[in-house]
Amino acid sequence: MDYQYPEFEVVRNADRCIGCRACERQCANEVHYYDADLGKMMCDDSKCVNCQRCVTICPTRALKIIKSDNTFRENANWTMENIKEIYKRQKNSCDSFFCGMHSCSLASISSSPLCPEWSC
Repeated sequence: MDYQYPEFEVVRNADRCIGCRACERQCANEVHYYDADLGKMMCDDSKCVNCQRCVTICPTRALKIIKSDNTFRENANWTMENIKEIYKRQKNSCDSFFCGMHSCSLASISSSPLCPEWSC
């Protein structure tokens, strides 16, 4: 798995954006960039860390950053640390998807007889 859904989404109101590139100049993570072919500002959500600097500096209030609703959520069984570890193990595996067929701890995933793909 080379792609992990971004934790945050940068929402740009195209009607308000004047292409001043202030967001691009101040962003330390290179989230914002100008696409000359399309003639508009674009963004790479995967680089956003929710610092809100672009939102604050935008002269037309064309930007907002929202927490993505397509992320795994912490709960009693899966902490955010465990979820990130699963992503890391999945990325380093042989492209087989975690089966989720049984309840196991992270320590037992690699040796689980029900999940032989974790041992590859």
